[in-house]
Amino acid sequence: MGFRKLLVWLSLLLSVPAMASSQPPFWKATRDGQTLWVLGSIHVGSPALYPLPKPIEKAFKESDLLVTEANPEHISDEQQRTIDALTTLPEGTQLSQELTPDLYQKTIQQARALGLSNTTIQSLQPWYLATLMMAIATENAGYSSQYGIDLHFLKQASASDKPNFALESISEQFEYLSGMGTLQSSFLETTLNQLPQLPKELKKILVSWKSGDLEQLQAHLQQPNAPKPLKQYINQQLLERRTQHWVTELIKLKQPQIFVVVGALHLGDNNGLLKGLEREGYQLQRQPS
Repeated sequence: MGFRKLLVWLSLLLSVPAMASSQPPFWKATRDGQTLWVLGSIHVGSPALYPLPKPIEKAFKESDLLVTEANPEHISDEQQRTIDALTTLPEGTQLSQELTPDLYQKTIQQARALGLSNTTIQSLQPWYLATLMMAIATENAGYSSQYGIDLHFLKQASASDKPNFALESISEQFEYLSGMGTLQSSFLETTLNQLPQLPKELKKILVSWKSGDLEQLQAHLQQPNAPKPLKQYINQQLLERRTQHWVTELIKLKQPQIFVVVGALHLGDNNGLLKGLEREGYQLQRQPS
């Protein structure tokens, strides 16, 4: 199970069956002669997602640098050891000891339905198991990370020797997820409750993404049924904190034209990437596609 398949819950994960009449969230940000092309991405898809609208591909080809959240091809041995430590329970501890009896039984049942054995899941941290189960359910529905927008451009950049800058490392992304501490059980239970509604919810998200409606997109993705402490952690640590860091990293870059691909959920609201760039003096213009 690859890295991107394990972050589906964090990202905008859906397949787009037809794009000819869509308006993906795509902006031009300019300051002091520099242009940032900012594309709100989806991290999984299908072959029907392509080709992307021509203005988006044109901006990428003319850019000097590709910026993505992370690069799944760049994982050092040290990072892998960090990831392994973050995703597994301490030696001698089992999942059954970390969950209430009712939640444990519910987890076992849904894990089995997804093809995960009791033995497989016993050593996993609850937060990691939650992302893994959501990833498998998404893939079972026919969506693949191989057709995600960011991976599409990473492949093109590699083929054309265009440089790529990652806003954070793979291990850093796992550290953000693993930091929820006592909220892990709540995160797992919320995820289990979402699985049966996943196809229906993805359809709603699809409509919002295709129309470029970030307000509706956020409404669908803000976990309305999650407990308040979990929602606060998600908003403050997984979204706002990371996005603020990305703005800091972006304004350091000096290339004349930069193509930025990040999850669409990170673009909107007052703490989003677009407002962050605007506060740094960039002029924003929504781009037709």
